[in-house]
Amino acid sequence: MLYPHFYPYVVPGWFDKSLKWRRAEPLNFRRALIITPSPAHLARLPGGRIPDRSDFTDMKADDRIRAWRQVLTEGDRMADELRELLASGRIAEHVQPL
Repeated sequence: MLYPHFYPYVVPGWFDKSLKWRRAEPLNFRRALIITPSPAHLARLPGGRIPDRSDFTDMKADDRIRAWRQVLTEGDRMADELRELLASGRIAEHVQPL
C-alpha cells in the first residue's frame, strides 16, 4: 500500500495526536510504503513546518496565502523528486524501515 503522509511516523488515532509517545507499531505497516517529506523539505517550508488549520486564525490573510503558495511549490518539487527516483530506479536508496 502506498501511504503519503505528513510525518515519518503514524499516530494510532485522532485523539492520540497530542500524545507524543503514542505511535503505531511498525509491524502494522509491514506492507506499506509511507512517503513523507524529508527534514530538508520541511526546513524549506514557511516556519519550517507543514501548515495547519491554526494558520487561518494565527496569520493575516496575505501572509497565509503567500505561505501556502510556497508550500504548493515545494510540494511540486517533492513530487518531481519522487518521479525522478521512480524513473531512475533509485527509490530503494531512500527507503528506510519505520
